[in-house]
Amino acid sequence: SLIYTLCDGHGPTGHYCSHRAAQSLPYFLKESRAPTAQAAFIDAFRRAQDDLLEWAERQGVDIDNSGTTASVVLEQREAGVTRLDVGWVGDSQVMLASYEHHQERVLEFTPAHKPDDPVEQRRLEAQGADLRSPGEEAGMR
Repeated sequence: SLIYTLCDGHGPTGHYCSHRAAQSLPYFLKESRAPTAQAAFIDAFRRAQDDLLEWAERQGVDIDNSGTTASVVLEQREAGVTRLDVGWVGDSQVMLASYEHHQERVLEFTPAHKPDDPVEQRRLEAQGADLRSPGEEAGMR
């Protein structure tokens, strides 16, 4: 298996968040014993989040106003067949494209997870997220 990871940090200490996630996501994905790729991605992202919070606490790094997006591609080859599974959080996106001489085409493009998308906003709020615009006080809209 091959694992490709792209993280894009944001906020004052986002570079720490993205660096730590880029290190931990492949490890947790590889170590996951989940029965499906989807379950393995969910497990790896949750464990990476916990790891980042623990790391920041140990290092004394304030990540309250920072974070990272992440896109991970798991490539597995078996009996001459290549399978790609993709997991992503935030607005980092993955594009799978095909290129043959003068015939480029996009095969798949992951949607961005953006809180201004009504479907994503409902999903986040259902999980207890407090969505605020930059500069808003907690709990205000």
